[in-house]
Amino acid sequence: MKGYWPLYAMAIPGIVFLIVFKYIPLAGAVIAFKDYSVFKGFVDSPWVGLKHFKTLIHHPDFARVFGNTMMLGFLKIVLVFPVPVLLALMINEIRKSALKKGIQTALYIPHFLSWVIVAGIVFDFFSLSGLFNIVAGWFGHEPVLGMQESVYFRPVYVIASIWRDAGWGTVVYMAAISAIDPQLYESAMMDGASKFRQIRHITFPLLLPTVLVLFLLEIGNFLDLGFDQVFNLLTPMTYSVWGYPGYVRVPDRHSAGAVQLCYGGRLVPVGNRIYSGVHLQQAVEESFGWGALVDMFESRGEKIFVSAITVFLILLSIIALIPLLSVLSTSFSSKSAVDMNLVTIWPKQFTLDSWGHIIDRPDLWKSFFLTLGSTVIGTALALLMTALLAYPLSKPEFRWGPVIMIGVVIAMIFKAPIVPYFLTVRGIGLYNNPLVLVVPHILNPFNLIIMRSFFKEFSKELEEAAFLEGCGYFRMLFQFVLPLSKAVLATLALFYGVVLWNQFQHPLFFLQDPDLFPLQIKIRQFITDDNAIMAGAVSAGDLNYNERTLRAATVIFAIIPIILVYPFLQKYFVKGAMIGSVKG
Repeated sequence: MKGYWPLYAMAIPGIVFLIVFKYIPLAGAVIAFKDYSVFKGFVDSPWVGLKHFKTLIHHPDFARVFGNTMMLGFLKIVLVFPVPVLLALMINEIRKSALKKGIQTALYIPHFLSWVIVAGIVFDFFSLSGLFNIVAGWFGHEPVLGMQESVYFRPVYVIASIWRDAGWGTVVYMAAISAIDPQLYESAMMDGASKFRQIRHITFPLLLPTVLVLFLLEIGNFLDLGFDQVFNLLTPMTYSVWGYPGYVRVPDRHSAGAVQLCYGGRLVPVGNRIYSGVHLQQAVEESFGWGALVDMFESRGEKIFVSAITVFLILLSIIALIPLLSVLSTSFSSKSAVDMNLVTIWPKQFTLDSWGHIIDRPDLWKSFFLTLGSTVIGTALALLMTALLAYPLSKPEFRWGPVIMIGVVIAMIFKAPIVPYFLTVRGIGLYNNPLVLVVPHILNPFNLIIMRSFFKEFSKELEEAAFLEGCGYFRMLFQFVLPLSKAVLATLALFYGVVLWNQFQHPLFFLQDPDLFPLQIKIRQFITDDNAIMAGAVSAGDLNYNERTLRAATVIFAIIPIILVYPFLQKYFVKGAMIGSVKG
């Protein structure tokens, strides 16, 4: 063990992080059964049994809130969950890899946007002068106040969920489909099976185990609707939808949390293999190598069937991009054009006045650079912390490995309750501290598992040669392993960077100083407060912009960094997603 001390030294920071930010808050769920006092702490506070649960159940808003949560959870199961399955089945029928990649990219883009940004896009799209009401007016329908009437909240919630996450959800199912033996399709075509019968009797039955696993995980996530999504889509006019969905404003409510499914956070069995989460892009990029045989045996009807699916997916990809194009065109249009409902997906009376006002806002730039700095620093620290723990865990000589991996999986599955988590973060001095934008995010259990899988596949011959030359574990990691791991580093940098750039809940809970607000909090203020976004504007009569054009410009302003970075990381993302994603 003495010769392996560098491995243990590497692992210590990651172990400490997991204990502080995962296990202490998780153990703090015991305060649900205690009369908690900040002076006595978790341990010494007196037990009160089920008192707080009785208070919760008897609260006048509980029935409405719980009922609305059940309704939204049911709608997600029935209407949102099947969409990625259907999309994956259709995308699998596209034979041209470039077209398939383009369609998937268009469907993936919304997933990288925060719920603050998505809410801004939704508010713009369903506003009185938004694209939805403009198109509805063409067909003689009256304008719909989509975000101001409670009756529309649930449909908007479902549509926004599908738009943002359905495309990304196809990654798991595409991987499962890629694991199907191509010879089954060849035999079916030899026997004269049509394309539809192949899907019905081969693809879907073999895909069903993966669907069932994810369905069970979704059931476990039934009551966890996502704070960011609900909070940002709600308005004071829609609070009456059976109460505030999913959240009861009772101080004594403490929940241990449910399994949070985000298709990239689970190990999903497919056949005799196990694919881990989002690192299933291999399925998207691999070709089966039997396209010529497919073309040979496809009948005219089947070609029409495939062509219809292709056209449908192309139209769907365009539709997925329309909300973004609508917001973009609004940001470059004049106030009068927007007021007269002239703007659709192309700017009218082109002007940069809205952008000029946004660029002249020092408070927005302060938030931008604070977010940019926390994202860059946080991503670098996260990659370092993840690598320092993943490398020892990939080594069989690291005796703590199996026990630590069990702890990592538990931390990945179970989410800490918000009240104990808040108390823990405040207790270590991160409350109203800019470090709260970085420190709680520098190690993600799922990303750790991915990097560990990647390191396990590293060349054993190269390591042995380096060790024979006197290379130690630290030097091996930093001079050989990491430089040859650009693919997985770029992939995880994208994942960590998106989380850090889009974070909303942490700063909302832990920051009180307006000078410390990151970009997402500032955008939220602009979306919900006309006075905030119009601050510094001249008299209304001299303006060539209004609140809506400024909101649109602000939303696009926040999207630009993600859109600019993704193409540069995409080639590494694809490669990194393929490597380490399949464990035999």
